Amino acid sequence: MNEVARDVMDPRTGKPVLEEARGRQVSGAPESERATREKDVTYWLSPLGSGSDYTPFLQHLTLASINVGFGGESNGGIYHSMYDTVNWYTKFSDGDFVYGRALSQVTGTLLLRFADAPVLPFQFTDTANTFKRYVSELEALARTRKDASLDFGPVRKAVDALGRAADDYEKAYERVDRASSSTLDTRAELKELNKLLLQSERKLGDDGGLPRRDWFKHQIYAPGFYTGYGVKTMPQIREGLEENRPDESKEGVRKVAAAIDALATQVDEAAKLLKKTTR
Repeated sequence: MNEVARDVMDPRTGKPVLEEARGRQVSGAPESERATREKDVTYWLSPLGSGSDYTPFLQHLTLASINVGFGGESNGGIYHSMYDTVNWYTKFSDGDFVYGRALSQVTGTLLLRFADAPVLPFQFTDTANTFKRYVSELEALARTRKDASLDFGPVRKAVDALGRAADDYEKAYERVDRASSSTLDTRAELKELNKLLLQSERKLGDDGGLPRRDWFKHQIYAPGFYTGYGVKTMPQIREGLEENRPDESKEGVRKVAAAIDALATQVDEAAKLLKKTTR
């Protein structure tokens, strides 16, 4: 996503969409996070909650999903309104349709790069780093709740394992640029490798689902029980802490750690196949 946003230009500034997106993300970040985000040259994808077409794919089927869109200079505008008309759009929103075109370029380029890539462009180091941030947030929340009995060790250990597997995979992926597509296409391991990558998100689900709502299978992302569409990351742990349900938090640690361990194993297997594919 970062590479695509780097290659599509913002119609107003003439600079990459990535620069505008990062600028807004940094300025909108909490003061405690702003310095960290300024140093990071990448755009952090926001976690998905609910309220759109991705919900059954991500939350129930645990399929990797992304929600791409442009927002205005404020959070105002219209939403499911009788005033959502062509006249409103051309008069107050994107009258010359340049941002509609730019958004089509972003989504179209993203789809084409996935479709044409001999090895699906999945990347797991950012995933591990993101999960690490979530755990740090939960540890801070546990301290405010004075729940020192909750042991985050299993989740920390699982995230570290994912980080090692991701680093190994990234090193192997560097060889892809040096191999021709025709050579890669002849490798018997290629199909199995892409299958592992495509199904990697499935490892983050649990058939039992979340407490009191078993339809939601994903163990990392879910809309909050009381927040409508608003996302909760590592929801069983987080909501157990917020709602003073210690047994749920403890069980959440077990389930989240198991899910991340399963993903780490999948990434390990993908790295081994990638090394065979590019040797």
